Amino acid sequence: MNTSLTTGNILPPLRVRKGAALQTNDFLRIGDFLWVMSPNRQYGFFAVLQPNGDLRFYYSVPGNPGSIDRTRPYYSLVADAGPGYVNGSWRFDPAQKDGWYYAIMQADGNLVIYRGTDPSASRGPCWATNTARYPVGPAYQAVLTGDGNLEVHRTSGTVTDAIWQSKLDYPGRRVTAGASLATNQWVAHPARLVSAKLESEAIFAEGGGISTWCSIPPGMGQAWTYQAWNNRASAQGPLFTIMQADGNLVTYRGTDPAHSLGAVWATIANPWAVGAYVTSIRDDGTLGVYAGDNPATTAAPLWGNGGINPHATTVRDVGGTQNLTQRDTNTVAGWTPTAPLKVQFLLSNGVPLAGATVRFTTDPAKAASMMFWTDSAVPFDPAKAYLDPGNPLTAGEATATTDQTGFATSPVAWCDPDGIGSTTTFAFLAQGLAKTGVYDQSTPVSISVQVTVPALPRIVHVSDLTFEAEVLKSPTPMLVFFWASWSGDCRALSPVYEEASTHWENLGFAKMDTDQSETVTTQVGITTIPTIVLYCEGKLVERLVQPAPSRLSSELERMRSLCPAPSHWPAAQ
Repeated sequence: MNTSLTTGNILPPLRVRKGAALQTNDFLRIGDFLWVMSPNRQYGFFAVLQPNGDLRFYYSVPGNPGSIDRTRPYYSLVADAGPGYVNGSWRFDPAQKDGWYYAIMQADGNLVIYRGTDPSASRGPCWATNTARYPVGPAYQAVLTGDGNLEVHRTSGTVTDAIWQSKLDYPGRRVTAGASLATNQWVAHPARLVSAKLESEAIFAEGGGISTWCSIPPGMGQAWTYQAWNNRASAQGPLFTIMQADGNLVTYRGTDPAHSLGAVWATIANPWAVGAYVTSIRDDGTLGVYAGDNPATTAAPLWGNGGINPHATTVRDVGGTQNLTQRDTNTVAGWTPTAPLKVQFLLSNGVPLAGATVRFTTDPAKAASMMFWTDSAVPFDPAKAYLDPGNPLTAGEATATTDQTGFATSPVAWCDPDGIGSTTTFAFLAQGLAKTGVYDQSTPVSISVQVTVPALPRIVHVSDLTFEAEVLKSPTPMLVFFWASWSGDCRALSPVYEEASTHWENLGFAKMDTDQSETVTTQVGITTIPTIVLYCEGKLVERLVQPAPSRLSSELERMRSLCPAPSHWPAAQ
């Protein structure tokens, strides 16, 4: 049997509960049902006559044996029990919603489904448990048993025997509580198994995933603080997970093991030898599969999620040292943004820990030059960089929650390095916490960020309005680079010229955009760009037209000697 129960599930309003057995000549109308509780009293079974002529069987809602779970049928008497038709003119239509049927326990030992509202208005039989008739006289019963089966019993004197059985081996193997699954036992998603001391639990989610959760601190009991492991499986529709006899813990689509629609996830690719196996959730967070039938065995698991001592954790720096160079394009008044700091929060056995909090803190000794900017929607403001605790945009401390792979990422960290032409190292700390933010779960890890501030170009941008003050009246000899943004030669020479400005003292470097300053450009007689002009004490001394970038250094060495004394030209550094 491997059929889907997603069609034909037309559960009518429940009417009369007939108990667990239908006596001889007693019958069910549409909506009438049989009901019985499992021996462990954890769940119940229902058998309901439907308007399509089917007697369909349902589990109860987990934890509520008297409430039917209309989303989880487990057996169709007509579709699953085989072609027991007694009238060839009738064909089962799973989609029929307006039919009239009744089911009767006949005195000839047959449980028969008829068309019609009741025996007085019968329009012929549709389906029966047996094609043979038994003698009239003994008492017959259709019984819904405590393991979810339907049986027809015959009682003669003191002897009772079963003359027909549905022979279902899976309804009674469903587990709704406890810490383990034995061979062929299964859970219907959603469900959970809870460890003996209530310190860990395994969640079987509606979406197909299996995860383990642990309490912090240990022993709180059902205070499921963080997710320690997740198999990341995903599927739609009814799902169940079963401990198979080949040692595999497998999640399937479908309502139960008899109506599987394909596997979603399994613990191992290659099955073990057929035998006895058990899966259990331990207090230390281990969800494991073990050989044998003892859920408390001390043997090593054949498969496990690795949840050993989940309460001991570590934080690992996964970003490495960030080596940043301060640039005009990414700085704000001298502050340089780092990439977000990133760490991984792990259990002591290396399993990623999801849903935990990691605290990032700055070095207190450098509080005025380190900060986290926590609001990405608001531009960084260096005026607020001194860590006002009352300002939600600034902080010397930031927290982040680990994702499914155990990674936590901080907001952007900003650093203000010391001086010019220096390298400053900033040390941030990361420490893992419980979600409560009270119980430290790890030793702080230092994350190093090095910011190098290169010597900045000493360039003065001049125009027609500022040329006289900045160049002609400068007490220092001045070089003026006449250029335009559209010129490829100018763009090639510009970085070499700017780099040269960092190596010369007592010599000024200026740039003038010829398109924006036509007056001075015309007065100086610039007809070709790029051109570099040297001014000493307000007088034009030399001009260099279209210099090659590779020869600029030697040309400047020559030009510096042209300025008269007493100008001092130290050697290039």
